[in-house]
Amino acid sequence: MHLPSLFAVKCNPIYKELYSGLLGKHGIKMKVLVDIQRKILEISYILLKKNTQYNANY
Repeated sequence: MHLPSLFAVKCNPIYKELYSGLLGKHGIKMKVLVDIQRKILEISYILLKKNTQYNANY
């Protein structure tokens, strides 16, 4: 999950904003990436559980 979180921060403006906000709060880059990994896993779990497709505008 480390590489997907790095890619999300690099390419997705929502995760980039989340990363910069959490980095100001925590100050530790790895801790912030773990927070983003958790968010990605939560979204993946919800999508699988509800059997829906990802909608970035939701």
